[in-house]
Amino acid sequence: MADAGHYPAIDVERSVSRVMPAIVDEEHMLMSRAVRQVLSVCRKNQDLVAIGAYKPGTDPGIDQAFTFKPKLDMYLQQGMKDVVPYQMCINMLRSSLQG
Repeated sequence: MADAGHYPAIDVERSVSRVMPAIVDEEHMLMSRAVRQVLSVCRKNQDLVAIGAYKPGTDPGIDQAFTFKPKLDMYLQQGMKDVVPYQMCINMLRSSLQG
């Protein structure tokens, strides 16, 4: 991920926090799960999309995932010195998951 310029280089799809359920609310947990699902669908289907073997409209779940992916990629990246308040992060995440 770092080679592709994605910082912080955290694989969100595979990263699971044992502490998160104790410190965030239910909405945050659901949004976190939705992000991992979107990223998983995109990863599983990226080759089909890249070679043109996937026809848009065939699977609404795949279409929706690839619609959300650019916004989520922007959300998941930050500069080394960026500081974003917690509530702003939640609002940005909520916005990234809306169609």
